[in-house]
Amino acid sequence: MDFSYRVRLASRRVRAFATQTRYGRIEGSPIFAQIPDFAKRATATRMFVCPKHNFLFVRIPKCANSTLVKTFSKHCGVVLTNDTSGQKAKMLFNLDPGASAFEFARKVVFFREPLSRAVSMWLDKGRNIAWIKKRRFSGSDTQAPTFLEFLRSLEENEFHHNGHFIQQASMAPGDLSQYHIGTVENIDRDLPRICEDIFGEFLGVELRRSDRTNAHERLGEISQEERDLVSKLYHKDFVLYNSLNVSGASL
Repeated sequence: MDFSYRVRLASRRVRAFATQTRYGRIEGSPIFAQIPDFAKRATATRMFVCPKHNFLFVRIPKCANSTLVKTFSKHCGVVLTNDTSGQKAKMLFNLDPGASAFEFARKVVFFREPLSRAVSMWLDKGRNIAWIKKRRFSGSDTQAPTFLEFLRSLEENEFHHNGHFIQQASMAPGDLSQYHIGTVENIDRDLPRICEDIFGEFLGVELRRSDRTNAHERLGEISQEERDLVSKLYHKDFVLYNSLNVSGASL
């Protein structure tokens, strides 16, 4: 671990301690008052905050997190070594901005077409041995679930309340009209535009080059029953995404 990262991480821990002292836990901040209780901690622990640039990015699982975090970290002046997944940057910038700073921060969120996101969840967590053993998606602690089994498990056991599976519509605090909004489907267009708006320049994208699910390549294999169940579980996300007037997979 390089020295500069350790110094920054120590500073981050001091700020986290101050937040816990004031609110009990980071999700106790008034920033998250309107977030559903089941989503508060997942949202709070995925905030990317850079006080220097008055910048805040809401990280939503399975929405190009690693690529976006590494790219925004670079634009915030921090490039970390040996951080392929962006995990170091995620920890470093996970701060409570404070209610006043949050109100005036330049806020960013990226959403993903809900069907594609659900398929990505399945290809990631549904094929992960540790998750299969822990969640028994198909009733077995060794067998990978089909997509339908995975979705039924989310529905029957309320796994969609787990941070990795929560509806996107439940994870963006505050008024969305105050956000710079991008979509994963249009990341090549939206990310440069947002960086130029906020940082005054676009320094290029920092891609994650491993563990990608390529969910979009599997959309043609999804049955109507599976699509209907995704629509049921993530109805609010479809309403939100369709309101953005972007192209994507449809039910």
